[in-house]
Amino acid sequence: VSNIPITYRLVIATISTNGSLSLESIPTSGREIHVIIHNTANSDITVTIPNSGSYVNTLKSTVTVTANSYAEVNLISDGNIVYIKYV
Repeated sequence: VSNIPITYRLVIATISTNGSLSLESIPTSGREIHVIIHNTANSDITVTIPNSGSYVNTLKSTVTVTANSYAEVNLISDGNIVYIKYV
């Protein structure tokens, strides 16, 4: 879930260990990226969500993705700041 490409509207990130969410760069104003995190492990994992610099996280600092399940986050840019919310 790190260096997510900003050229796609929908990104499916398949992971099996803890990680941190980040984009490859700050998208242009109005750009929205929907990220589906797919945990393929047999145990829960934690994804750290940024909340400093160019990121404003509107909820928790981490999201737990249960074993063999999914979590979703939405990233919306104003051209300078990326606002992150959970779906």
